[in-house]
Amino acid sequence: MSGSRSEVWWKAFRFHFTSASFMPGILGGMIAWTADGKFHPGYFLLVMLGLILNHMALNMTDDYYDFRHLVDVFATDGKNPYTGGSGLLSSGLIHPQRMRQVFVTFYLIAIGIGVFLGVMRGPFILLLLAVGFFCAYFYTAPPFDLGIEVLANWRSSSVLVQVLALELILSRPKGFPGRPSGEPFLLESCFSQ
Repeated sequence: MSGSRSEVWWKAFRFHFTSASFMPGILGGMIAWTADGKFHPGYFLLVMLGLILNHMALNMTDDYYDFRHLVDVFATDGKNPYTGGSGLLSSGLIHPQRMRQVFVTFYLIAIGIGVFLGVMRGPFILLLLAVGFFCAYFYTAPPFDLGIEVLANWRSSSVLVQVLALELILSRPKGFPGRPSGEPFLLESCFSQ
């Protein structure tokens, strides 16, 4: 892959947004390690890889469906790296079907990681996987269009989806692969009172 081609894909991944996914993963790993005194680096790295791949796939899914729904095509004013998608589909730098192939591949790898961790560490992880995939894919994909159907309140609906997805990780960390005992976490009491 040439330097310019890799730069195009790096822009499509919009990695600068992934901290919303990997920071809670790091926090969950640190809390699990502190609570149990054990750290499983292999599981931790798989969780981080799955979170990052899922979030990059979400970013590309958002670009793909915004392009298909013509959301970003006419909005040219006020565009910056944090709004309006990557602009790569509307500029023709990436073909829509190619982007779709890449984000589907990322989702499949992330799902594979989640299933592996669910088998190895417990079924609660499969619930996290299902919620995470649903929130990521259907943020802009039909039939739910979590971000598009509520255009007037899209910011509040997307924040609500993020809070619900991340609350599962932070308030129920016994499902985190680094927590083998399955006992309730101290953070759980912060959210249940």
